[in-house]
Amino acid sequence: MDLIRSKNFRYEFFFLLTIVGGIYCLYIKPVIVYNISEVKYFIYGKIEKKKVLQPHLVGSNKWVHAYDMEVTIQSSIKQTVPFKIKFDDEITKIVLNSQSIDLDQIKQVYGHEKLTDWVNGYRIPLNLQQGKNQLIVSGEDYGGNILFAIIPIVQLTNYISVALLIVPFGFLLVSYLSSTDAQWRPKLYIAIVLLLIVGLSFRLVYPIPGFRDEGLNHYPQILAIQENQYKIDRLIPMIPGFHIVFGLIGLAFDRFELSFLRMFALGFSIISILVAYLIAKEITPNTSIVRTAQYTFLPNLFPLFFVLYTDAFALLFVLLSMYALLKKQYNASAFLGGIGILIRQNNVIWLALTGMVNLYEKYQFKINRSNFYNILKDNIFLILVGCAFIAFVVINKGVTVGAKFAHSGTAFHQGNIYFLLFVFFFVFLPYNVINLPKVIHLLRSEFLLGIGASIFFTFFLYTFELTHPWQTDQLSTMYLHNRLLQEWVSDPLLKSCFAICVIYSALSIAVTPMKRKVLKLILPLTLLYLGPVGWIQPRYYVVPFALFVLFKEDNSKWVETLTTIFLLVLSLIHYYILITGQSWL
Repeated sequence: MDLIRSKNFRYEFFFLLTIVGGIYCLYIKPVIVYNISEVKYFIYGKIEKKKVLQPHLVGSNKWVHAYDMEVTIQSSIKQTVPFKIKFDDEITKIVLNSQSIDLDQIKQVYGHEKLTDWVNGYRIPLNLQQGKNQLIVSGEDYGGNILFAIIPIVQLTNYISVALLIVPFGFLLVSYLSSTDAQWRPKLYIAIVLLLIVGLSFRLVYPIPGFRDEGLNHYPQILAIQENQYKIDRLIPMIPGFHIVFGLIGLAFDRFELSFLRMFALGFSIISILVAYLIAKEITPNTSIVRTAQYTFLPNLFPLFFVLYTDAFALLFVLLSMYALLKKQYNASAFLGGIGILIRQNNVIWLALTGMVNLYEKYQFKINRSNFYNILKDNIFLILVGCAFIAFVVINKGVTVGAKFAHSGTAFHQGNIYFLLFVFFFVFLPYNVINLPKVIHLLRSEFLLGIGASIFFTFFLYTFELTHPWQTDQLSTMYLHNRLLQEWVSDPLLKSCFAICVIYSALSIAVTPMKRKVLKLILPLTLLYLGPVGWIQPRYYVVPFALFVLFKEDNSKWVETLTTIFLLVLSLIHYYILITGQSWL
């Protein structure tokens, strides 16, 4: 009994349960990997073929009246798996491993004469053989873009595997946080579980042919380096630092397969997790491993660890810059922040944070003759990088390189700020619930704040609209957040709820203390960071969310544990939605 009550036994018991859950995930392979490999165009009896990198979307041709989508499905065992299949405009035939599927039964179930409901799709069970399965979905086009998706439906085994990971991981966190000693063993166990979850998740995305921007913009730009073509794609708004790095990796190994380059994206992501741990250890050493878990499971960041998107890679250099800043290595911080600008230009805002923290912590924002030389010496790299950025903006005639029609870089847009606060309300729901008494006290003590919130509520209802073309065109519904925005903004009641979430999140953030007073500067800098971006996109919030998680004050152990598990569940749900094609990333 003494052994069972001991802390070490609890750590090891829950750790072993989590490992068992990981092995179960490996055994059942709960998510079927699919790959849209080829599209056939039927033009007046002539068949033309086209290889595709990007799933779910093929440009329509007015001379084309029918399409065949050839899909490769990998199954670890012989099994029947229900899929939801969507095809714009009509599904006419489905063939699996050379055997036609009876669509009349599907029509009877749904009561449709034709399978034309491409918005909701149709649930169709597929009898998969062990290994590779060849699926051909034929359809007719009535004009516009061709939208196609095949989505494996969640089954009981999926829920069991997730529960076997999450439940013991939660108990492991509780056991660690309830302990007063500082043993290395539970930290090691939690770190191993984090890497296990990241590794299992990467295993699912590894063979998928290409997500939206990955297949449309970033990967082709990297492939251009293989062909010694250095012209920047017109749809890429950022300086191609990310593409050059991965292009050089491809040249160094003479391998440019998407899955191969994704392994290096994962490697850089793991480094960012380690840097997050070092920052958390510097800020809150007692809960550093829990903060690291929260960073890892940020739902808008977690899927980006595994794909060729610039967001996670740029975040790595923001975190490196922040770590150097905490170590009072101001020039190193500015240098690393400058590298981050070469990946995403708006990271210049976090470079400004470097200088502000230095001026506050060493000089209390007082500049005079006696300290001017020291200030200059501390910030020489900051000044050089700042001047280089200004020169770039002047020569480039703007901040963005490509896609200037979509990213002006000069106007100030409130949309991303509103949506960040809306997403914050749900992502950090445990914190927001705990902050309710503080928010009520703030409103009671600051009468004018309540009046301001009421004025903003009215202003929001009458002014907030979706105006960016990527938020309103035909393809906008392929993004989950666009569908959510369109529904909530168009309905007056939902729009009112949206405004309440925005206001509450702003108040909740206001009453959340940071570990260092100067780090409150993150809040106004976030406004400058997101303001110039017109397209509302949750990927853009990874830096503010990461800095919030790492720099805020600790809550109680139960709140921190609940928040970590809550973030993990949200991440897995979001990840599943993405890899099954229910939303573009």
